[in-house]
Amino acid sequence: MDLYKISLGRDFFDRPYDRLSASEDTKPQWFCGDCSREKDFQRDIRSIRLEFENLREGRSSLLSRPETARKAVERVALIEQYVKRGRKVHTLLPPREVGTLLVDLTRHFLQDTNDPDDI
Repeated sequence: MDLYKISLGRDFFDRPYDRLSASEDTKPQWFCGDCSREKDFQRDIRSIRLEFENLREGRSSLLSRPETARKAVERVALIEQYVKRGRKVHTLLPPREVGTLLVDLTRHFLQDTNDPDDI
């Protein structure tokens, strides 16, 4: 019988999420190093997109805080640079999806200010 343990990870907004791993695994990782990085990026994009949808629909959102919004835009920009570089096909994180989110975030937060440093 295989034993698994539940470990908690943290998303971009520092919220915990569960993940299962083998009991002997001291540093849980679902995939190879590159794939794990892409999975982390995918989770961040998903979290940021959901918070952005909440904000646009007038619901409570962590992106309503200017500092958090600025960090989210920076994170999505960093992820976009990652998925655009190299020859690898990103199956977990399509570059177009990331680019579209970055454009939407930038437009939303820049419409309220003329100074890009304020996002």
